[in-house]
Amino acid sequence: MKKFFSFIILASFLLTSCSSMNVNRTIATQAVNAEAEAAVETLFTIKASQAGAGEEDFLETVQNNSTRLTNNTPIKINLIEDNNLIDDVLFKIEPIIEDNNNIIKIRYANGAFKDHAATLNLSRLLDGLIRSNFSSPHFIFELYYNAINNDPTSLHAVAKIRRSVLTPLGPDSGASEKLNSSILAEAAVWDKKLAEFAKLDKKRNAEKKALAEQRKARMAALDAAPEEKQFRYLVSIGDRKGAADLVQAYLPWEEMAPFEKRYWETHLDIIRNPAPLDQRVIIYRGIDDDMIQTPIEAGKKLSQADAILDQNIFVMSTMMTKNQGSWNRRLRSLTSMNEKFIGTDNKGSSEFTKAARITTLFSNHASKPDGSPFLSFTPSIQTAQTFGQKRISAYLIDPRALEFNYASTYAHEKEFLAPLATFPDEIAAVYDYAIHPEPTTDMNMVIQKSIIANLEKKLGETEGILTYQKVTKNSLNYFGTMGYMKFDEESIKAQTEALAKKIAKLPKVEAGKTTDKCVDIIKLFLN
Repeated sequence: MKKFFSFIILASFLLTSCSSMNVNRTIATQAVNAEAEAAVETLFTIKASQAGAGEEDFLETVQNNSTRLTNNTPIKINLIEDNNLIDDVLFKIEPIIEDNNNIIKIRYANGAFKDHAATLNLSRLLDGLIRSNFSSPHFIFELYYNAINNDPTSLHAVAKIRRSVLTPLGPDSGASEKLNSSILAEAAVWDKKLAEFAKLDKKRNAEKKALAEQRKARMAALDAAPEEKQFRYLVSIGDRKGAADLVQAYLPWEEMAPFEKRYWETHLDIIRNPAPLDQRVIIYRGIDDDMIQTPIEAGKKLSQADAILDQNIFVMSTMMTKNQGSWNRRLRSLTSMNEKFIGTDNKGSSEFTKAARITTLFSNHASKPDGSPFLSFTPSIQTAQTFGQKRISAYLIDPRALEFNYASTYAHEKEFLAPLATFPDEIAAVYDYAIHPEPTTDMNMVIQKSIIANLEKKLGETEGILTYQKVTKNSLNYFGTMGYMKFDEESIKAQTEALAKKIAKLPKVEAGKTTDKCVDIIKLFLN
C-alpha cells in the first residue's frame, strides 16, 4: 500500500492525449501515518460476509457493472486476483495512476465472487463512490487522496457511503432471507464504524470553526483597505505578490481537505513566481461576455478602447466580476462559494462534495461557470472563437498555472482553468471586431501577428521573434494533439515577407526550458 503514497505537488492539468513538456515540479514524499493507513484499509476493503460463499459465481455481474459505471469515461476498472489478501478480506479497492491512466484496481481473493453478499456490497459501493453521490467518476481519486492523507471529513464521507449501500433487497428481487440477513449484519458493523468516523469528523469541525472565526476577524480590515491595496488594483499594476498574499488571507484554509489545500498552495506560489516569458505557452479565450479590466499606467486607469488598442487588458473570473462590495470583500466568496451551485452537488448539498472539492468546482464550472473562481482557456483558437465572436484574446501563461478540466464532459472545448484573474504581463493579443480595422478572414493570422508585435514592443525586434518561436514550440510540445494549430517556422515565415526575412537571419531555436509530461492533477497526485 505504501508504494502509492508518494505524491507530486500539483502543477498543471492535461489529458492523456498531451505530449511532453518539461515543467519544473517539486516532488513531495509524504509518510502516511499508521492511523490513516488503518482507516483506508477499513474503508476500501470488503471482508467475507456472514452468509459466506455459495455455488454461484458473480464475476460476470461485477464485470458488467464495472463497464456500466465507467462507460464514456477515461477511467478503467481492473479486476486482479490477489492471493496475498489476509484477514478474510475478499476485495480491496485501489484508485491509482498506472501508465498515465486512471485505474480503479479491484484486488480479489480466490473464490471471492462466490460470496453473493460481499460481491453485492462491492458493486453497490463502486456505484456509490463513482456515480450515485458524485457528478464525475474522477471524484473517487480526489476522495482517495484525501482519505490516505487522513482527512476526517473525507474518511467520514466514505464511511457514510459504505453504510448507505447496505440495505436489504426488496421482495421483488428474489433475494434469499440468508442474503438479506447477511446484509443487515454487515450494516450493524458499519453503524458502529460510521459512529467512530463521525466522532473524528465532529472533533475536526469544532477545530475548523475556531480557526474560521479567527480568519474572519481579520477580514473586515482587508475589506475596507484603500484602493491601492484592493485586489483589482494589485492585479492591474502587476503586483503578483500582493495579489497572492490577499488571496491567501481570504482562503478558508481550515476548511480544506489536503487535495484542495495543495492546489491553492501551489497556485499561489506560481502567481508569485511565474515562469519567464520564453517558458510560457500560448492559449486563447473568447471574451464576448467578459468585463474587460484595464491596467493602471502612470497612475491613470486606461479606457477600455485604449487598453484594447494597446493590447493591454486583463480579465477576472465571474466570482469577482459578478459580485458586490469592494474587490477585496469579493474574495470572501472563496468561502461562500462552497455552499452555492459551484461547490455543491445537483441537490445543492455539500455533504460529499467537500471531500472532493476541486473536482466539484471543475465539474460544475464546465456546465455553468457562474460564480466560479476560475477562468477558462483553450489551446484551440477555433474553440475560443465560439466564445469570442466579438472579441478574442491570447495569453502567454506559465503552463503550471493552467489546469486541464479533467471533470468536463465537453471534450471538444479542450478547457483549461486558471484561478481568479490574468495579469497584465500575460496578455499576448486582443482583437475587438468593433475597434480593430483589420480584415478578419484569418483570425489566427491576425492574432499571431499581434503576439509578435507585442513581444517586439516588450523585448525588442530580435528577442521578440526568438521568444515567439520558443513559446510556439512550447505550446506545440505542451498541448500535443489537443487541437493546437501547428506554428512552425515555415508558417511563421508565410505571414509576411518582412517577417520571413527577419527569421531567416536568426539562429534556430529550441523550445523554452519548460519541456516534461503534462498530466492532469489527479495523475500528478496519485502517480
